[in-house]
Amino acid sequence: MKKTEGLMRFAFLTGFVIDLLAVFPLLFPPVARAMFGLGAAPPGGDYLYVSRLGASLMAGWAVLLLWGSFRPMERKGLLLLTLFPVVAGLAGASVAAALSGFIRWPYLLPLWIVYALLIPLYMAAYFAGRRK
Repeated sequence: MKKTEGLMRFAFLTGFVIDLLAVFPLLFPPVARAMFGLGAAPPGGDYLYVSRLGASLMAGWAVLLLWGSFRPMERKGLLLLTLFPVVAGLAGASVAAALSGFIRWPYLLPLWIVYALLIPLYMAAYFAGRRK
């Protein structure tokens, strides 16, 4: 039981940290430009509005994951909600950005590695919690 809770808590806290880190490129366009190899043109009001909306949602989800870590067995459903639709949507958006040519795929590779590690971690934690 303790091992399972530890795995689940680790999954929740990993997501919390990742989401907190994701807030920075959403709030600070120069960080996003550097991370994704975007041009140096200043972002328009539309971009700033949407990215700040995204930042507030990302920060809120980070807090939700932190909350989940306090009672991981009871809140294991958050792990699935984080995967579908959140991580699936983020991954899909990054693939669309690469396919459209907006962001070159080498800049997205670090994100895809994070997703490739996070998805099995969350699945393992969720299913371990279901068995208990």
